[in-house]
Amino acid sequence: MSDKNIMRGTNRIKDLIAPDGIEIQQTEFRQGHKWGRTMVLSTYSRKTHLGWLDDIINLGDIDYSVHIDPVPDRMVIDQLTKKIAILEAQFLIDSEKGNIYQLPQLRQAVQDLESIRDAIYSNQDRMFFLTTTFTIYAKDKSELELLTSNLKSLLARRASKARTMQFIQDKALKTTLPFGNNELNIYRNATLGGVVSMMPFAGFEYSHSEGILAGVNYFSRTPIFYNSFIGAPELANPHGMYIGWSGSGKTVFMSTKALRSSLHLIKSVLIDPEEGHIAGWVRRAGGTVIEIDSSKAPMINLMEIDIEEDPETGPRINILDKVSEIRSILGLVVERQSGTGLTAEEIVAIEEAIRETYANFGITTDPKSLYENNPDTLSVTGRKKQLPTIGDFQRSLSTKYKAERLATLMTPMLKGGSLGMFDGQSTVELKDELLVCFDIHRIRDEFTRLYVMSVLLGWVWATFTQKQPHIRKDVYVDEGWMFARHKDTAEHLENLARRARKYKTGLNIASQSFTEFTRSDQGKAVLGSCATSVILKPHPSQIADVQEIYNLSEGATEFIENSPTGAGLLINEKAVVPIYNQLIPAELELLGLGV
Repeated sequence: MSDKNIMRGTNRIKDLIAPDGIEIQQTEFRQGHKWGRTMVLSTYSRKTHLGWLDDIINLGDIDYSVHIDPVPDRMVIDQLTKKIAILEAQFLIDSEKGNIYQLPQLRQAVQDLESIRDAIYSNQDRMFFLTTTFTIYAKDKSELELLTSNLKSLLARRASKARTMQFIQDKALKTTLPFGNNELNIYRNATLGGVVSMMPFAGFEYSHSEGILAGVNYFSRTPIFYNSFIGAPELANPHGMYIGWSGSGKTVFMSTKALRSSLHLIKSVLIDPEEGHIAGWVRRAGGTVIEIDSSKAPMINLMEIDIEEDPETGPRINILDKVSEIRSILGLVVERQSGTGLTAEEIVAIEEAIRETYANFGITTDPKSLYENNPDTLSVTGRKKQLPTIGDFQRSLSTKYKAERLATLMTPMLKGGSLGMFDGQSTVELKDELLVCFDIHRIRDEFTRLYVMSVLLGWVWATFTQKQPHIRKDVYVDEGWMFARHKDTAEHLENLARRARKYKTGLNIASQSFTEFTRSDQGKAVLGSCATSVILKPHPSQIADVQEIYNLSEGATEFIENSPTGAGLLINEKAVVPIYNQLIPAELELLGLGV
């Protein structure tokens, strides 16, 4: 035996996965107990869109393959120029002869080719050759014929056609298999957009049986009704993250959701840090706008505490939550003032001082301790006690062990200081309003704005979120990237998101800086706390981060990169849907966007 290679006869991977044999017939093949047929897409629709083949892929047991070969730009430009010249010559001949029937088609063909050529000239597009195949599998011949008929019918409704490969089913099958071999000489030219449209989207058509109108499918224009409170297993929580660069339409997306939610009696509180646009439409819609300005008297008490109507434990006053909230805010202030975080001694002092401050006012975990009159029963006739302020807390803190530095750094937070707008009794009360907006756009300093937003979130939690846990509520925070930038505030935001679900409250966060949420574990935790994300056009430098975090396909990434204002991807565990925020004229007028 001349060949003494000891590896001879060793099984290769293809030997392990290959069937015992395949019987190739004229228009089909047989593999074991299954029948199959490979067809090639021979006629493509003139206009395609993302997901236009999804119904076909979901038709049954079908393998789908697309072979893509790039064409050199110079070759494309030369051939397009020749083709345009031929069509224009034919147009002139038909015009002179009075043959007007073909003129519109010739004119349209010339315009299409010129637009493609211009795009390739300017490096905005490229040309490719496509070979698209479908291999259908069935248990018998009758089912194979039925699936073939269904495939042809679906393609016909899309102005497309597939042909059965007669006498070359073996070559057609090899073209479908994932080996990268194209053994068929059947091509169709396509631009980059056409190539992207061949990539299947998961859950292209998606809508809940009830909910608000979230938008329309970007390509099919079918309405998408979305119920963020639908619950498990559809959605883990009602929270939403809205990502998009300036001008992408994320604020309008959130505003539209809040406006439409009010029609479903869902209460909404919005925090508007930018230019007062949200405050403007809330006023026009008849909602309540609360202006927060350092030059005004305190309207909200940082030490505000209220009865938490916990569905599991019953009514209580949760002092520990207030400890966590104030520790987060003080951590932010100390980091800004000294460049370092809180020490272990200061963290202990904060808890001791908060407990002592409330105890000095007779407030304990018992809900009755919040009221002066009728102490034996909690009723609407009882009068609420005057609550301690941040000044009372600071005085108690200054007596604690190793808390002198912290008490000193808190000085700007006292009444009259640059951060003193929350050192006083609350004069604001959220009752039955469906739309409430806190307008803080007059506060220009970024740190002060973050401080204000942190206090407002804590106050909204105490006086809005924890109230009436059976009623659906939404809290909207624009420019949420500011929270993700700091460890303490990111942890506080994540904690609110984690606990808000049991109070039927959705936390909706908009941010133009996605990378702020990916730089820390706390920021990633906030992202992970949102069951729904709407990804509009991000900044080019953030595309890679968005693609990685959301595990987007190349086609989906290409879509958000080039999406127009108001368009993007709605993403949850069940679907990735191209969505467009289509507004009616009345909404455009109400939101101040014109008609």
